[in-house]
Amino acid sequence: MYLTEIAQSKALPRIFCRPIIIETEYFIPYDVVFYFMDYDDLVLIAEVDELLDEPTVRSYADAVAIPFSDADSVIDQVKHYSGELPIVITTYANKDRNATFSDSEIDSLQTVVEHDSVEAITISLDDVQKEEQLLKSLNSANVDIIVSYVNYSQTPSRSDLMSTIMGAANFGDIVYVQTTAETTNDTSTLLSVINDATDQDVIIGGVATGKIGRHTRAIAPFYGSKLAFAPAAQSQNNNNRDTFTIQELSELIEDIEYSSTTTSLHDSITNSLITEYDDPK
Repeated sequence: MYLTEIAQSKALPRIFCRPIIIETEYFIPYDVVFYFMDYDDLVLIAEVDELLDEPTVRSYADAVAIPFSDADSVIDQVKHYSGELPIVITTYANKDRNATFSDSEIDSLQTVVEHDSVEAITISLDDVQKEEQLLKSLNSANVDIIVSYVNYSQTPSRSDLMSTIMGAANFGDIVYVQTTAETTNDTSTLLSVINDATDQDVIIGGVATGKIGRHTRAIAPFYGSKLAFAPAAQSQNNNNRDTFTIQELSELIEDIEYSSTTTSLHDSITNSLITEYDDPK
């Protein structure tokens, strides 16, 4: 089956991650908010610097992601959060750190994921393989674990990438892969592997970066990708010009999804945001 046929065969209903609000008959007006994320459908996650930015992305995103760069600040923001979208805490592999997470770092992460508004946390495959104590702590919390694999230099072979994904699936609930595309074959490899992993009941999200891989951000969901990240504003990603903002990505996916049934997938993705790329000098 050709990739375009695979993509067109994948149903892509948009997920509703808004909180459920219950008005009780005993405490009126008293609202109880339940946050949830359902990976049966695509989850669009807006990357924000502060949770106060949540209202600006609410119309386009299903969740917000905030980096766990300053533990005290993030814990305080989550504690006082009153937004509508669920929160994803993002951690990144520290290539300069050979040691494991400290006890205080693990305690801080456990504190933040215990809040009802936090639905998921990302952790790199490298970290999750060596951080047994952290994984144990996260597994005890009611939070989804997104295991991420990022390759900044290439797209591995199809078999190697599939093996990595299946291995990552053993550590978490969702797998997120990001590879670097140097040729169109690299993008085909990524999309095919996402499709194959989805067929094997792995909840997966993924993109290929770079000029050649840029379009995968918009079409990967049609191959089974259930997770997509995008910045709230392009200014947050000056060093990553191959991204779309959350508004751009949301609108691109919607344009493709609701394009005429007589329009081919190729024609439906000739949006200038995808086809025109200004390489930063």
